Amino acid sequence: LKQIEPGEVVITQGTIGSQFFIVDTGMFEVYVTNELYPDPGVKVSDLGPGDSFGELALLYSIPRSATVVATSSASLWVMERAAFQAAVTKGSNQPVSQKFLKFLEGIELFRGVPRETMEVLGRSLIPKWYGNGEEMISAGEFQERFYILRTGEVQA
Repeated sequence: LKQIEPGEVVITQGTIGSQFFIVDTGMFEVYVTNELYPDPGVKVSDLGPGDSFGELALLYSIPRSATVVATSSASLWVMERAAFQAAVTKGSNQPVSQKFLKFLEGIELFRGVPRETMEVLGRSLIPKWYGNGEEMISAGEFQERFYILRTGEVQA
C-alpha cells in the first residue's frame, strides 16, 4: 500500500508507465493535456476508492494518456508491470462466466457477434453499482468506460 499526499502527482501524461494502481482510500483528479488545454490540462474525471488507473500504458506499451493528481491524503495498491501482465494473461485464459455470456447474448447490440468475441467481452465486464439518484456520468465529461445497464433505470 503506497501512501499519497494531497497534490501529489501519481502519473504524468506522456511518460512511460511501469505500474498499475487501484485506489484504496482518498480522491484523485484526472487531467488530459492537448493543444486546446495546455498544462495542467482539462479535468476529465474523478477517481475514488475501488477505481483503477494506469492500465493503458501497460497493456499497449504507450506513454501515459493522462495525469493523475491526489486531491486528498490517499492510499493506492500498486502492481508492477510484470505482475500486471501476468494477471492479464492469466485472466484472458480463464473461462468466462456463463451468467455474463447469457446477459450479453440478450443485448440486441451484441446479436450476431462471434462467440469468441463475446467471451472476451464477458471476461472484461466489471460490475459497478449505483445508488438511487447517484450520478453515473455528466454531460461533456470524458469517459473511458462503456456502460451496460443490467438492472434498474437511468434518467438523462
